[in-house]
Amino acid sequence: MRRPWNLDSTCVICFRSEACSKWVDCSGYGNHATLSGAVFKASGRRGDAMYFDGANDKLDITDSVSLQSLTGFSMELWLYPKSIGGDASNRVIFTSGITAAGNFYARTAAATAGQIDFRVTNDLTTLKNAVNNNFKPASEWHHVVCVYTGAAIIVYVDGTAGTPGAQTGTVSPTGNWKISDSTTDYSGLIDEIRFYRRPLSADEILNLYMQGKP
Repeated sequence: MRRPWNLDSTCVICFRSEACSKWVDCSGYGNHATLSGAVFKASGRRGDAMYFDGANDKLDITDSVSLQSLTGFSMELWLYPKSIGGDASNRVIFTSGITAAGNFYARTAAATAGQIDFRVTNDLTTLKNAVNNNFKPASEWHHVVCVYTGAAIIVYVDGTAGTPGAQTGTVSPTGNWKISDSTTDYSGLIDEIRFYRRPLSADEILNLYMQGKP
């Protein structure tokens, strides 16, 4: 699949949905996702999107060299949530692993409606987090970018940064990555997923939001 013209070389995941058993990575790095449970809906931010029912759905991305030894990164998604947290369930949006050294994940918070909690564990097993409380209302499209700069963790929702957390060091995930999780999975639509091996700047993130703004 042809790499989109507007991607730089640091983007190593770029998902566009296709009516098959995979989301096809058009970054050129071959980080395709295998589908389990989730279904395609013709109601995405651009074209089709993937619908997660909140019960047992996920996308698996096989670990690869391009997803290792990260000193900074950004995960970008468009999300149309049915649940925004505050419902006694931590719903995973994406994860490279929950507890092991070198892993990270983002989830809606069980205790706080509208909060995204992004956690990064460096290779020295130090875990730090950042939050953004503006992931609301439900049943609307939101642009979410989770950034690790090498010095800080930041969550942006619709172009606005939340409360940052301090973190340093290299992040080297182990095992398959997941979009959602079959045990504590996200509920709603996900579209336009991109992962960059660098921290996007605040201006870049605002520009991406304005380009795709509903």
